[in-house]
Amino acid sequence: MATQITERESNGERILDLQYMQLVASKSQPGTWYELRDGTCSCKGYEYRKTCRHLAAVAELRKPVAKVLPKAPTGKAALRMCSLDD
Repeated sequence: MATQITERESNGERILDLQYMQLVASKSQPGTWYELRDGTCSCKGYEYRKTCRHLAAVAELRKPVAKVLPKAPTGKAALRMCSLDD
């Protein structure tokens, strides 16, 4: 079975989302990609600080998107919708 690869962008970072890990393109070293797996990153920043902008970008992708629902009708409009005479 082939691995599905999805290319996305988050916080200005280019991300290749694989089923089992993410690859994030380096901005300072073109052609370099950092591997993110199990909450860790292969970049030097993560090595020193245990956090980095690559992890933040992937975390932003994982945030649930809030859906704004339309406001429910009130008053006569609501009564028309609930009418049994239709």
